[in-house]
Amino acid sequence: MPEELPEGIEGFHFHVLCESSSYSLEQTLEAIELRFGKYLHQRKWINMGGGHLMTRKGYDVEHLIKTLKFS
Repeated sequence: MPEELPEGIEGFHFHVLCESSSYSLEQTLEAIELRFGKYLHQRKWINMGGGHLMTRKGYDVEHLIKTLKFS
């Protein structure tokens, strides 16, 4: 990967979490930061996709909030 991303690339999109948990999101964010962290400050947006069933019984909403606040 180059030191700077090419002009015109404004954001990142990843969609790997269909019907996953907040713990899966946490692992994904850690991997994104490890592999692409140096580029994140160069982007206008990041789309993490969808698929979280936050209303599903047992979904750890508090963990989701902590994960997103930390990231």
